[in-house]
Amino acid sequence: MAKSSETKTRWIDPLSALLMRRVDRRVEERAARRTAYGILEGWVGLILNGLLFAIKLALGLSIGSVALIADAVHTLADSVTSAVLIIGSRLARRPADAEHPFGHSRIEIVAAMIISVLLGVAGIEFLKSSVERVLEPSAIDASWLVAGAVVVLAVIKEWNARFASTLARVSGSTAIEADAWHHRSDVFATLLVAVGIVGGKYGVDVLDGVMGILVSVVILVTAFFLARESTDKLIGTAPSREEVEEIARAAMAVPGVLGVHDIVVHDYGDLRLVSLHVETPADESPMRLHSLAEKVQDRIGNGRKGNVVVHVDPVDRNHPRYAEIRAQVLEVVSADPRLRSFHDLRIVGEGDYLSIIVDLVVVPDSGPAEEIGNEIRAAISTATGVERVVAQVEPLFAYDGRKIPE
Repeated sequence: MAKSSETKTRWIDPLSALLMRRVDRRVEERAARRTAYGILEGWVGLILNGLLFAIKLALGLSIGSVALIADAVHTLADSVTSAVLIIGSRLARRPADAEHPFGHSRIEIVAAMIISVLLGVAGIEFLKSSVERVLEPSAIDASWLVAGAVVVLAVIKEWNARFASTLARVSGSTAIEADAWHHRSDVFATLLVAVGIVGGKYGVDVLDGVMGILVSVVILVTAFFLARESTDKLIGTAPSREEVEEIARAAMAVPGVLGVHDIVVHDYGDLRLVSLHVETPADESPMRLHSLAEKVQDRIGNGRKGNVVVHVDPVDRNHPRYAEIRAQVLEVVSADPRLRSFHDLRIVGEGDYLSIIVDLVVVPDSGPAEEIGNEIRAAISTATGVERVVAQVEPLFAYDGRKIPE
């Protein structure tokens, strides 16, 4: 089975490994394998949860346990979400078209949101039924065999959750990860039901309703975190520190690059769009700078599915006052806790016609960008004695390759 560097260090049970190998033999390309894993997990969940639903419902009706019946419906919801996963995985792999030039990968995130909504609705319904059972408890007549059977069902469900987690880890699919969380919540719910059945055998009839409430809470909490994660990804989240550092190191490794800033990453599932600015010597020819930009693009794009755009910022460090003014700007920036760093320092003209242009990287939530820019511009003007200063604040989605935010 094809393994990523992460899966090599983690043990995978034989059944999961067998199912994954069957997919890997048929599919070589990573994006296609991601789709195949989603469909595989969807069908496994659909079939397995359909069987578990029938068993739980039969047991719940036979002993009159509202918690077990609620858990059966929860398992049925797992089957529905597995169907959503199958459909979402197929739609996500549709090729880009004129209306959707970035492809359809984010349909996976939409599928994860649908799963979270289904979970939330189910949790609210279970909570209502459980509260009613607490207010009006009734005796549950169940054998130890039934309690043991419920525990066995939880073990089976735990395998399903682990299988989905493995596929999510290998493929990086948000939808599969959401499905795994859904399965894991069902494990907790089923174990709570087993506790309620045991409590009923000892005459604690209200425990069934209490366990039903706890099951509902587990479901609702799971739905909340799934919805929050999916919403964050749809809105757009920051790239990881590791990815920004990797991009910056790759760019700085190209001879002629003096600095890296304004790193922007757009995530469209399998497709990632990266743009960045590189500082270069100002005395290089346009052809040389164009060639340098292409080398940076090739180095960053190597092994990365997507598109890389490099903007060249020639920097003249030979100006007579460059070292002096740079030290003064550095002192101003270092003294202000709202600022992380600066870049693209340019000095134009000489004497009374000198101008300073600089870009500022601010700490998130430090205040209005315009206000910070005006204050820093005044501070730099005072420190350098230069009246004409242009201080631009970079947007929060642009990262400085020399000082990566935590």
